[in-house]
Amino acid sequence: MKRNVLTAIYSVVHIVLSSLLLYIATSLYIQYRLFDVNIWPLRLFILHILLATIGLFLTIRLPATSRNEIETRILPLFYISLNVTNLPLVIPFFIHNLPFGMSFTFIARLYVVAMLFSMCLALFQSLFHVGINTGKLLQYMLLAFAFSVLVGSLIPLSVSQYPYNPTQWFFYPNFIYVPVVIGLLSVITAIMLMLKERDQYVILRHVSMILIVSGNSLYFTRMNNVVLLVALILFSLGIVLGIPRQRFSQLQ
Repeated sequence: MKRNVLTAIYSVVHIVLSSLLLYIATSLYIQYRLFDVNIWPLRLFILHILLATIGLFLTIRLPATSRNEIETRILPLFYISLNVTNLPLVIPFFIHNLPFGMSFTFIARLYVVAMLFSMCLALFQSLFHVGINTGKLLQYMLLAFAFSVLVGSLIPLSVSQYPYNPTQWFFYPNFIYVPVVIGLLSVITAIMLMLKERDQYVILRHVSMILIVSGNSLYFTRMNNVVLLVALILFSLGIVLGIPRQRFSQLQ
């Protein structure tokens, strides 16, 4: 019963968020086409939104077994956080459609919180498979959220100078690599688990997360369209490998 309620909440939140972001992205796509502006980044934004949505709904389809307990508790929030990292889309939309100026610092801080929280969740998803008591999972998730909010609230940002490029919002440019490093720790932990437990289900699960985390870490850096495309290919492969497989996922 509790899981059904949480699933409904996660689904509604994600659908509302995805619908809003897709509406904004589609509106910008039409405007950019009219003015012959490069639309490739928008296409990649749209693909990322769709992948995060697919990932969420595949996660909530996982059977409610002890083997899937960590994934069913962490991954829905992980995918919602990944979708929140697409909030920078809102800024050009407002710039082009609002007749007055406004501060976008709040949106930028939400973006920072979502990046940090998503990578912390990915790290916990690996760490709790090492053997940490799952009864403490909620406390760790709340701690990660508090850490993300604290950092997102305190980090100096300057959105007005580069409103279209989130990597340029930071007073300390190398800060963009903080979530990447957290993601790297998650990947290293997952590789160690794969070497320790050579079970087919375990291997598929961790390879899936390695690809998803690696893809989104690259996505956060937003170096250029090629890097974004590679990031989304990795994300897509991770989603495919993470598709629930009845023979393995129903094992207790």
